[in-house]
Amino acid sequence: MSDETRRIESSVDYGWHDVWPRRPRRGESLPPGQWVLRVFPRFADKPRTPPPAVPATPTLKIRGAVGDELSLEFGRLQQLQRRELLADFHCVTTWSVFGLRWSGWRLADLWREVICRDARPSSEASHIVAVGLDGHRAILHLDDALAEDVFVVDTLAGAPLDLVHGAPLRLVSPQQYAYKSVKHLTAIEVHTSEPTRQLGNKEHPRARVDREERHATLPAWLVRWPYRAVVPMTAMMARHSARGAPRGKRLRTPWRDATLSPPNVVGLKAGKRLRVVIVGGRFGGLAAARPPKPGTGRPQYASSRNAAHFSRATVHRRRTAAEESSARYSPTSSRPSGKEAARLITCLAAEV
Repeated sequence: MSDETRRIESSVDYGWHDVWPRRPRRGESLPPGQWVLRVFPRFADKPRTPPPAVPATPTLKIRGAVGDELSLEFGRLQQLQRRELLADFHCVTTWSVFGLRWSGWRLADLWREVICRDARPSSEASHIVAVGLDGHRAILHLDDALAEDVFVVDTLAGAPLDLVHGAPLRLVSPQQYAYKSVKHLTAIEVHTSEPTRQLGNKEHPRARVDREERHATLPAWLVRWPYRAVVPMTAMMARHSARGAPRGKRLRTPWRDATLSPPNVVGLKAGKRLRVVIVGGRFGGLAAARPPKPGTGRPQYASSRNAAHFSRATVHRRRTAAEESSARYSPTSSRPSGKEAARLITCLAAEV
C-alpha cells in the first residue's frame, strides 16, 4: 500500500497521535509556518456538523452576474479534458499534507469552454464564490480562480471522492489555504465586486500560501500558534461527526440499562478493580466500567480510550471465551436487572 493510499484510508480512523502537526524534517520543503500531518483528516470550521447528504443527481449551478444561469450535470463536465493534479495541501491552521493526487477538470477550462459561452458572465466580473452543500462559501479573486492549478475534482488517489473529502465535487486551489478549496461543491456564483466574507476577518481575500495570508487583519506570526493548538481537537471532532459517533460525551448508563449478553462481552478481568469492556448494545462502541462508587449503585464509566489497555490478543481470547459461554449464561432479557448482570459478570469472570 502506497503512502498516499494509507493517508487517504486513514482519513477517518486516525488517532490523536496522527493529528499533532510536526516540524518538517530535513529535506521536506514547506511554506512558511506550515507543519506536517501524517494523515489527511476531515477538517471543517464547524467540525461537529456531519457531512451533508448528496443528491441523487448532483449538479453544478452557475449563477450570479451571468446572462443565463446554468445547471451542469456530470455528463457536461465529462466533455471537458480530464487532467490530474499532484499538489501539496495546506490548511490555514498550519498543517500540510504532501503529494495528494487529484483528478478532474481545470476551472479555467470550465470557465472558457462552458461558462463564458453558455452562461455569458458580465464583462466586469472580478470575483467568484464557491458554494458547498454544507453551506460553506469561499470568495476567490478571478485571477486566482483561473490559475492553471485550480481544479474541480471528483477523484482523490485514484478513487471517487467520499463524503469525508468533499463528494461529489470539490474545488482545489493548492496555492491558497484550504478554506478556499470548498468541499461538496454545488454552485459557482459570479460577482462584479468583492462580496461579504462569510468568515469575516478570518477569511483573507486572497489567502495565498506563499505570502502567508492567513488572516485579513492580524499578522501571520500572531495566529500560527493559536491555530495550531486547535488542530487535534478539531480533527477528532470532525472524525466523530463523520462517523456518527458520540462527540466526547461520557457514558453514564446504569448496569440495568446495559446489554450484557455474553456475545457482547469482550473482556473481563476479575480482581480488586473489576473492569468490563462491552461492545454493541446501547453503548455504540467500546466502554470501560469500574465497580460502583460506594452508596451510588452505579458503575463508573469512562471513555473508550480508557479501554485501550486490552491488547488485540487479549480481546480476541476473551471474546472467544465469552462466546463459548453464551449458551449457558444467556439471560432471559437483553436488559437484565442489576442482580442478573452481577451474576452474569461473576460467572464470566471466573471462566475467563
